[in-house]
Amino acid sequence: MSGALLSVGLAVYLLANSSTVCAGEQAPTPQPQTVAPIFARILPALRRSTKVPIRLPSAFPDVGQGTDPVYARLTKVARLHYQIVIGLTPDCAGETACRVATLTAELTPPRQLPAGRKVSLPGDLPATFTDAPIGAHVGDAALTWQQGGARYAVAVKAGGYAEVLKLAGTISAGNPR
Repeated sequence: MSGALLSVGLAVYLLANSSTVCAGEQAPTPQPQTVAPIFARILPALRRSTKVPIRLPSAFPDVGQGTDPVYARLTKVARLHYQIVIGLTPDCAGETACRVATLTAELTPPRQLPAGRKVSLPGDLPATFTDAPIGAHVGDAALTWQQGGARYAVAVKAGGYAEVLKLAGTISAGNPR
């Protein structure tokens, strides 16, 4: 009887530990977090220069650019903050004519989000939406939230709630890079 209990115990152990590597097998290699190809060129400098948890989308969504190619440019980076401009040209530094979107982040103690419409990102993460101002030039719609000790914001030129929510959702849902 004790042999039967030992066999049952061994079977339960093997089932519970079925992901254990057996002799002669290689352990699975953890997959690195991927980012959208437009960020590949700036990611090394961003990692070297900032302590802010880097949150970038694994795929850059269509936020109004359609089929036009977009490029990421690191316009500001320091230990406690960074800013990335998404533009229609590789050298776009944020000018209205070429800017599609802006991603910003800064290490900051928790504080009240800016004024605007209170919304939620995936995972019930509180955020604030600010509509694009209407005036002589095209303004940016923005969404701001705090996550993991940092404040993040996305802004989309001439965008609306759907565009900023789409972009912010792809950033907030992932793990820091």
